[in-house]
Order: sequence, then structure tokens, then C-alpha cells
Amino acid sequence: MCKNGFRTHVPSLFARSLDILANEPGLDFLKLSYSEVFGDHTQNWAYVNLDDARRAQLFPRGGATRVDAVKSRDGLAYMLGEVHYSNWPMVMTRRGSATLFPRDEQHARHEAGLMVRALELGRAGKLRGGVLLASPIEHHRMHSYPMSERKEA
Repeated sequence: MCKNGFRTHVPSLFARSLDILANEPGLDFLKLSYSEVFGDHTQNWAYVNLDDARRAQLFPRGGATRVDAVKSRDGLAYMLGEVHYSNWPMVMTRRGSATLFPRDEQHARHEAGLMVRALELGRAGKLRGGVLLASPIEHHRMHSYPMSERKEA
């Protein structure tokens, strides 16, 4: 079990995730792990990537993830709602990819900016996300270095 109490082993993870994505109407992406290396889906991480004014406007009651529904398919539970985008394993439809990463627009290409973009698209009804209520993906950070040494591409 992960730190949130979800199972860490999901037989046929990829096939079952694709099945959810294919059979959940309007779903654009499905994240494959509830718990991630630096946090989990109890919070919408876009919240921390906004300035104070936008944070107050978009999250007047704090950064908790908004949940629309909890469902299950073939014994695999998942949540639908305001699931934050991150550079973490997921399956995404072509429509979702084209919506989040349009070719003809200039927009943020880094994770923090894409989190905010996905939030805005979701609230506009243009992007719909989900996350498994399981945590089968584990990240073993072997090396870390100070933020001051990190460079943006």
C-alpha cells in the first residue's frame, strides 16, 4: 500500500488504464499513480504555481483537489475531477494532447506552466482528467541538487 492507502500493484496496468480512457466519455488523460514523488492528488499542484492574486481568484477555499466522481472499471478505481497535470506517467488521448499542447499557440512548455494551463482548460470544460486510485509507480530519487543549480530548458 502507498502512503495514501492505495495498492501499489495493478496487474495489466497499461491495458486496464487504456480501457478506462477509451470507455470514460470525454476523458482526455488518466494519470497512472495517485501518489507521486513529491506529493499526491489530495492537492491540486497548480495552486502552488500561481501568484497570490490568481491563487485567491482560482482557489478561494484552498488548493484541495476538486473531485467530480469516483468510479471503477474491471475492479480498478479511479477519480475524475480537477486532476493536476504533471510530468508523471499518464495516458492521454490525441484530443487531450492537441488541446494541452497546441501547435499554433505560444504557451508555457514547463511543468508548472502546463499545470496552470490544464487547470484553466479544465475549468473551461475543454480538458477532462482522471487519476487511478492506486499508486503502482514509484520514483527512487538517487541524486538531488539545489534549486539554485537547476536550469530551465
